[in-house]
Amino acid sequence: MRPEPSFARSLVAWGNACLRGTLSPDELDRWWPRTRFVRTLGFRDGDRALGPQAWLAERQADGASRLRLDARGIVGCESVLACADAAVSAWRQRWDRIPDAKEAPWFDAVFTREAPPSELPPPSRSADEVLAELTNALQGLVTLSERADLSHWGSYFARVLAVARGELVEGDSLLPPTAAPEVHQLARAANLADVFGGMGSWNDFEPLRDPASESERERCSSLLFTSTRAALAATAEQG
Repeated sequence: MRPEPSFARSLVAWGNACLRGTLSPDELDRWWPRTRFVRTLGFRDGDRALGPQAWLAERQADGASRLRLDARGIVGCESVLACADAAVSAWRQRWDRIPDAKEAPWFDAVFTREAPPSELPPPSRSADEVLAELTNALQGLVTLSERADLSHWGSYFARVLAVARGELVEGDSLLPPTAAPEVHQLARAANLADVFGGMGSWNDFEPLRDPASESERERCSSLLFTSTRAALAATAEQG
């Protein structure tokens, strides 16, 4: 089971809100139990174990100005960076299977300190720009489904497209209430558009027989993947 990339994104967004003082760390603590597939959230620095409120308080004391998400990591293992004027700390997401778990939540989440990256991730793009790109990818897949058999995926992408266009509100953005409406909209659409995974996912789709249609499907699928990744960083930084 691949943990949701939105987990790291949400930590950065809520952390930014707490560091800016627009929300208290207690708001973050109350929110975490709602996260799917996660039982506990902890931070480890050597032998020290910290809860989210204590970790955020230490980042404030260190002079951290914001948290950033390095979405260049492998899927499901994004880096969270605590940025300050003089230093950068890297924390790597690690997911541990809860022993003998019979149903969700299945994972503990632990963040461990790693060496600072050689360079910071590139600045995130605006939510409006990424939303336009995501909408374009979804529209392409919906249009393709009208002339090629995409099984149930055509109707699914049509629903996600309606969310991206603001015609339908579905799902939780998992962002602080202080985030702008377009950021919430992008987060909801990107959460639904993250269809990449293992068995039964969009990756498990059998190639189309028509070469031209398959080429178009691959193009739209690639754009869908890059836009959902860009949405992680955009909604984290702007949340």
